[in-house]
Amino acid sequence: VSLDVPTRKAGVIESSQLAVHHTAFLITHMLDFIAKLVTGQMSSKLLGGPVMIAQMAGESAKSGFADLMRLTAFISINLGVLNLIPFPVLDGGHIFILLIEAVIRRKVSEKAKLVLQQTGSILLLLLIVRSLTLPGSGEGLAFLFRPDFSKITLDVVLMAMGQSFFSLSLGMGVMITYG
Repeated sequence: VSLDVPTRKAGVIESSQLAVHHTAFLITHMLDFIAKLVTGQMSSKLLGGPVMIAQMAGESAKSGFADLMRLTAFISINLGVLNLIPFPVLDGGHIFILLIEAVIRRKVSEKAKLVLQQTGSILLLLLIVRSLTLPGSGEGLAFLFRPDFSKITLDVVLMAMGQSFFSLSLGMGVMITYG
């Protein structure tokens, strides 16, 4: 999926419509990719972890603020979609249980919910173990646990502070809106 989006001036309403359209486009392609990944039509080698994300973020930042924002939106949409997959540990699993309860018109037993959560946790741990066996996982762990402090510059600190303030403001907005 290309992150290149033609830019032009647009009003608030048209911009909102374009944003919804492009988000739907990305979600559709992501779900298609997941389906092809599960059925074996796509290779798991196309997936990337923290190292790939860091590399892409660096390249996007060098290309300009707009490219970095496109990548940030792309990652956010991906995380949102993945979180809604009906997997017991994720939010999608909780929503799925609520839908089941709505259909059967009674609560699912606590024991059944516990079994689902434990099963989901075990599957998630197996997925983590599997990801550690993929090529490049050693580089990812080294990146995570042996940081290269020589690469910390004033620009990096400012970007980190900007991300921190953005995250804090987003969290505060959610807390104010939803209590």
